[in-house]
Amino acid sequence: MYQSRIEEFKQENTARRVFLSVFVVASLGVILPAKANGGEFSRLSESDPMAKALGYTHISDSKEKTCVNCGLYQGETGDEWGRCSIFPNKMVNANGWCKSWIASKG
Repeated sequence: MYQSRIEEFKQENTARRVFLSVFVVASLGVILPAKANGGEFSRLSESDPMAKALGYTHISDSKEKTCVNCGLYQGETGDEWGRCSIFPNKMVNANGWCKSWIASKG
């Protein structure tokens, strides 16, 4: 009985931590200027510390959950790379995925 409650608490805690980290990073992306290299954005590397922390990969395991259909993706449909509010000054692969993925409202 207690073991199942402990596991449930751990899952809630993990979800809360992911949400808070995404919220903080997204807030910084809005607050900080989004220009780098004279307005150019560099491509996010899978070895980037933040990318690693969020499990970012250039190719998603699921066709239904990719950066291009994520609510945080700011790129244009059809582009191979686009901006993401989670990774300021970086571009993510449209076919990528990370733990911050949320369904697009559109």
